[in-house]
Amino acid sequence: MRKGSCYMKKIFVFVLLIVVGLGCRQGLQSESLNPEALRDLDKWFEYFVVLEPTENDPMRYIYADTGPHIHVYDVKDGRADLAWESTNLGSPITALLVRDVNRDGKPSIMVTTRNGRIIAFDLDTYEREWENFEEPFESIECLTAANIDRDPQDEVMFIATRLGGGGSLLYIYDAVTRALEWRSQENFVATEILVGNVDDDPQPEIILNSGFVIDSRFYIIDLVKTEGGGFGNRIVLQDLNNDGYPEVIGQLPNRSLKVYDIYAEREIW
Repeated sequence: MRKGSCYMKKIFVFVLLIVVGLGCRQGLQSESLNPEALRDLDKWFEYFVVLEPTENDPMRYIYADTGPHIHVYDVKDGRADLAWESTNLGSPITALLVRDVNRDGKPSIMVTTRNGRIIAFDLDTYEREWENFEEPFESIECLTAANIDRDPQDEVMFIATRLGGGGSLLYIYDAVTRALEWRSQENFVATEILVGNVDDDPQPEIILNSGFVIDSRFYIIDLVKTEGGGFGNRIVLQDLNNDGYPEVIGQLPNRSLKVYDIYAEREIW
């Protein structure tokens, strides 16, 4: 009886392992890599960017880790293969974007770091195209790029502290010449920058998640909404009330949402 009992126990354990193994395998198969899942990650995570496939390149995704490094993966037949990774960038990354800032048909990978580096990498060869602008920075908090004037190329906008001090200022540089176009006289603190036309004048506005809205032509402050955490930790622009002007939707630390109508200068939800 004991031998039979032990034998039956062995059979039971063997069958259980097979069932568990098949279940795990099916679970892994249900979570296989696919374009839709990658695009969802792009929407959720700030330092995760999906590159759509072209005639010459498969779908790719780029992400920044805490190393700090940048990783680029090719996606083929449902699997990801490492295409390139950067060396140690020296400090945590504070911005990651892929954009054709020169408007020459060639997007670049742009990153900024906590210790004040701004680096652009070629999207095809991953070689370093350039680093930094006219002046060195001690730290950079956030960065974005958009075309806010009459020339064809983008402007690069970021919040940074110059090497040697001088406060946390808003800088605007030309993406091609890398020359300074404007620097604020007052201090700004922000962890995210957006650019969009949120009022009834023709030029876009620069929106800081800390609650400042700055006119991109005259560089005057159109709105200050700093109480209650400003607009939120993370912000997006979307016209929710169909008035033709996007509202700022911000996520607060407790994950609740705040919707602010800049055109009407009031919080609506």
